Amino acid sequence: MSDTNNLVPCNMFATPNSVENLQEYLSRFSGSEAAVATTCAMMAWNLACKLTSKSESETPQGADQPTE
Repeated sequence: MSDTNNLVPCNMFATPNSVENLQEYLSRFSGSEAAVATTCAMMAWNLACKLTSKSESETPQGADQPTE
């Protein structure tokens, strides 16, 4: 694997300027929509962390791992 990971953004969606901006956007949802939006956003965050970390030990491990 190379020393750098170049993740390419999907231009179909806006990119928040900060974590706070993302959290503010997520706070606009309510009920089950809020739960789904937050779950998907944080799963994407963890995937980005995994793809850009230098070692497996730097990747956070959650109790609920999605099946492949």
